[in-house]
Amino acid sequence: MVFGKSCRKLKRIFIILIVFLGLVASVQSQSIKIVRSDVDSARTGFITAGYVFGFDIYLDSLTQTNGISFELQWDTPQYIHFSQWKINEIGPKAQALVSDKIDQNAGHIYATVGTGLPLDSSIIINPKILRLEFVLLQTAPDGNNVTFKFIKPTATAIVDSVPKVINLSSKDVVFKFHGMVDVYPGDADNSGGVDQSDFTQTLFYLGMGPLTKNVKTFKRQYASAYWTAQKCLRWDVAPATYADCDGNGEVNMDDLLIISYNLNKSKKPIIPQKELQDNDETIAQVLSDDNLFPIAFSTDKDFTSVAIEMQVKCEQIPKLKNIVPSKEFGKYAYAHYRIENDKIYIIIGSKDNKIIRTNKSNSIELFSIVLDDIQSIDYQITSARAINQFGEIFDLILPTNVNFVFEENNNSEKVVNITYRNHQLFINLLGEYIGSLSIVDLNGNTVKCINYEEQTDNVNLDLIDIAPQIYFVTIKTTSGKYFAEPIVMVK
Repeated sequence: MVFGKSCRKLKRIFIILIVFLGLVASVQSQSIKIVRSDVDSARTGFITAGYVFGFDIYLDSLTQTNGISFELQWDTPQYIHFSQWKINEIGPKAQALVSDKIDQNAGHIYATVGTGLPLDSSIIINPKILRLEFVLLQTAPDGNNVTFKFIKPTATAIVDSVPKVINLSSKDVVFKFHGMVDVYPGDADNSGGVDQSDFTQTLFYLGMGPLTKNVKTFKRQYASAYWTAQKCLRWDVAPATYADCDGNGEVNMDDLLIISYNLNKSKKPIIPQKELQDNDETIAQVLSDDNLFPIAFSTDKDFTSVAIEMQVKCEQIPKLKNIVPSKEFGKYAYAHYRIENDKIYIIIGSKDNKIIRTNKSNSIELFSIVLDDIQSIDYQITSARAINQFGEIFDLILPTNVNFVFEENNNSEKVVNITYRNHQLFINLLGEYIGSLSIVDLNGNTVKCINYEEQTDNVNLDLIDIAPQIYFVTIKTTSGKYFAEPIVMVK
């Protein structure tokens, strides 16, 4: 009997507790909040110096009300000024009274919004009651924060059929400043110095620029390759600000050249170091491989590094083992590349900034493609840019697209041997017959094409009538295989 009474008592306490917690939750859920609506969700946490930003004031869990009032306060009033306001569609007779004030410690907005209807017949049709806009001044320091908070937000409302003046709950909102930062050209990861990792950082953000969706990028006002602090407005994607090494407002292949130009430079005081010795660890080693084929370019200027875009068929990309710099760049050469779909982005240079001198034929071997057990590969150089010791960036002459074919040979001899000497071109095939032969210049123009009807595996051509430069000799065999090899013709 006693046990039954105790159970009924506990049950009544439990019900009262549930009702009480429900009333508390009901009151606490009635709130006012800030919702950023001028940018996409990835950019809501920061504001940019020199630009207008705005947000909307929303009511939550409060529909039957005819009036809301609040003070909105923010710190750092020296950097943020109120711009304008707009009432939203909360009712056909809605009106608002908004005023602002700046003092030494804070900025203030005083707002009262009413539906213009009696409380018992006023229903909020849109919880977005007010829009406020501000501007962050250009003098705002990068990395600072501003906090917006509501002071005594209240509303007239009907709660549980009873008219009341209720206190609205709210949360502070913090925005971070994106202001002017110092960019050292080439320090793509903002580590304080330029090293090999900066290439990786720029390759990661390659392609980001003014056309990138929902992202603002900014140019440096006085951009140059010179190693000094240069002011730039921080980008929406903050780390990419530094990856734009040349300051033109986008991350492209030229930025890789700026890295190579300022390689090994540092913001710290320069400490004299020993010169590179022969027994020092090299940056890159040129591999010895049967499937290694050199790529050459034509130029009439000296340079220190090159940035190249190459297009390759998607199905052939997995067969690419490596890209290695040529011996022209010396013992301390490097090659960094990124593969994206059918594109390969390459930067080649040397850690000691060796100057690559032009030769009489103006043809320079730059790098080699290393392939893994592949019968053929098709590629096309779509862009090639170089930088010289003076920071000047210029175009190299592009070679045409080429198809290479490799064949195993148990006798360890080349399937095709092509040599050029004294205006004479000598071609010898092993186990194949020549069906046709063409000579193509760097611009893709075919300067000579010969078809062979009789079976022949040896050709001797007189090329005295062809201007000296670099060409590609392409051979199609009678069995349908292709071979291609560059030759350099000199006077």
